Amino acid sequence: MDRYELRPDLSGVVFSSGANYPIAEALAELLGKHFPIVPYRSFFDREGETILTTFLRKLLTIDVAVLVLGADDVQLQTLVDGSSREIRVPRDNVVFELGATMARLGTKKVFMLVPSELNVRVPSYMRHSKLFSYDPAPAMPWEEALQPIANEIIAQLSNLGEDLFHSDLPALGLVQSYFYNFVNPVHEKLDEEQSIRFEDDSAHPWKKESGYTLTIVVPNHLMNRKQVDEYCKQTLHTSNVHVRIRDGRDISVYALPRTGANSPLHMIDIPTTLLTSDEVITRVDDFWRTQDETRQLEANVEFRQQLARREIATFYRRMTAILSEKGITTSTIELNSIRVIRMEELDSYLPTLGD
Repeated sequence: MDRYELRPDLSGVVFSSGANYPIAEALAELLGKHFPIVPYRSFFDREGETILTTFLRKLLTIDVAVLVLGADDVQLQTLVDGSSREIRVPRDNVVFELGATMARLGTKKVFMLVPSELNVRVPSYMRHSKLFSYDPAPAMPWEEALQPIANEIIAQLSNLGEDLFHSDLPALGLVQSYFYNFVNPVHEKLDEEQSIRFEDDSAHPWKKESGYTLTIVVPNHLMNRKQVDEYCKQTLHTSNVHVRIRDGRDISVYALPRTGANSPLHMIDIPTTLLTSDEVITRVDDFWRTQDETRQLEANVEFRQQLARREIATFYRRMTAILSEKGITTSTIELNSIRVIRMEELDSYLPTLGD
C-alpha cells in the first residue's frame, strides 16, 4: 500500500496479555513503519515506581493505542433463568488499559482487535464500536496475517488530520494567544512604516517598499526571555525594532543586521510563551509522583522532557497551520510574509533571506 503521511511526532503503544504478546510485537512492527509505536513491554520501562504509576504517567505521552482483546480468561456468567455458562474474556489488565486509553485519547485513536470465531466478551460500552477481527491461529507469520488491519488503522489515522492532537494542552491555547497578541498585530501594522522605530540610532531607516519577513523560530527546548535575548544578540547579532501596533502597545522584535536603507527588514522571534507549558509539566510530574504512595521518587526528568517535546511539537504544528489558514505564509522565502521554522533549521535558513 502507499505510505500514508503521518506526523513524525505521533506516538503509540500496543497493549495485550502476555500470551498475545507476539501479536502486539507484530502490530508494532507494522505500524512502526509509519510512526513510532511500541509493544507494551517497552512502554513499561520506568524503574523504581509502580506499574500503575508508570502507566498513568506515560498515557500523557502517547497519541494512539491499539489493544488486543484476546480470549485470555474464562468467566462464569449467570443468565436470567439462574443457569450459568462459561464465557471467554480479555485479561483484566487489558480491559483496564482499554478504559484508561479510551478516556485519555477518545474513540478515534484507540483500536481494538478480537479473535475471530472465539466469541470473546468485550465490555458492553464497546459493543457498537469498531472491532478488528484476527485469526488466532493463522497459517502465516503474524506480520503477514495482520497487515490488512495495520493498513486500515493507518488509513483511519491519516484521515484525522489535526484531530490526532486535539488533547494537547496548554500548547494549543498558547499558540492561539501568541498569534493573535503578537504575530498578527505585527503583520498588520507593518503596512504602516511610521510605526517602526529602531532602538539602534545608527540603523538605516526602513521603507515599506523594501519589504520585511518575520521568522518564528520554535526552539528545541524551552527557553526563557533571558536565554532568548542572549541567543539573538550574541549569536544572531540582532538589534531591537519597536512596532507600535493598533491597540497602542509597543512591541519589541529582534531584527537582523541591514546593509542599507533599501534592505528588507528581517525579523526573528523565538516564542517564550511555552514557559507556561513548563510550569504545567512540573505540576503534572509532581502530582503523579506524590500519588505513588508505595515509592519515594525523585522528579522524573525524562518524563518532563517527553512532555516538553510534545508541547514544542504541538506549538510548531499549530503555528504552521494557523499561518497557512490565514494565507500569510509561503513555502518559499518571500517578502512581506511570515515563516515558522525549527531551531535546528536556522543555520541553513538565514543565508536564504538575502539582503
